[in-house]
Amino acid sequence: MGNILSAPYRYYKGVVFPRVNHLRGSNFILRNLRRLAFLSIRENIEEEPEGLKDKEWDNLIILDACRHDFYEEEFGDSDYRITEGSASKEYIKKNFSDQDFKNTVYITANPHLYEDIFSDLTGRRPEDVFHTVFNTYEDKWDRQEGTVLPESVVKDAITAEKLFPGKRKIIHFMQPHGPFVGVEWDKGKLAKKKRSRNEEIGVFDEAQIGLIDGERVVEGYRQNLSLLEEGIKELKEKLEGKTVVTADHGELLGEGGMYQHFEGCDAVALRKVPWDVIQEE
Repeated sequence: MGNILSAPYRYYKGVVFPRVNHLRGSNFILRNLRRLAFLSIRENIEEEPEGLKDKEWDNLIILDACRHDFYEEEFGDSDYRITEGSASKEYIKKNFSDQDFKNTVYITANPHLYEDIFSDLTGRRPEDVFHTVFNTYEDKWDRQEGTVLPESVVKDAITAEKLFPGKRKIIHFMQPHGPFVGVEWDKGKLAKKKRSRNEEIGVFDEAQIGLIDGERVVEGYRQNLSLLEEGIKELKEKLEGKTVVTADHGELLGEGGMYQHFEGCDAVALRKVPWDVIQEE
């Protein structure tokens, strides 16, 4: 898949920006070139997008930034759905702005459930949308890895099942989204609070400008995905009701010369995610 606008972005970021980043307006140019490069990836997605309320489930396991094709490589054949957006911001806004989830407990490693971020995106407070929210990222943040590890999410999900056995559950892991756990060459960290819009860090950016081989990013992504296997198995055993594995969005891993994800992008790699029923009612 070609993307003529990825080349100017990569050249500016890799060659020009390091020389002019002290100048006013340099970050503005960088952000907008990046935005144009992502949004210029246009693919024909024939299926209609489906939100969480469009599907049947009792327990929903969200794998952050999980592509359908890589999920099948790791876990075997599965169905899929087309998401309503290509980034967590759109996932939050389009699924929770005007829907009732008062019978749902949300267990999350994703910081977009912070009240200020959630409110900015939806115009509502998390406690007004869900029955209860387990903010796993608040007290189980792994400083060394710069993320929330899968076992912490599993622990909170099992606690939620014991406390609220009659409620639906959304269990939101941070993986396979970066940073890549246990990978020495990935020094990027998630921000525990909302990132500055000027911040440009991590192996995805390095891959886009050729500082590291894109295959290393792909392998890091696969490794992060494999970390979820035991947790998914445990949740399958412990949760009651129809349990489904899906994702909020996917990830670009070199398509169109781009890596990572960005809101408003119509790439299949970002919009086609698993819908894997692992436990029937």
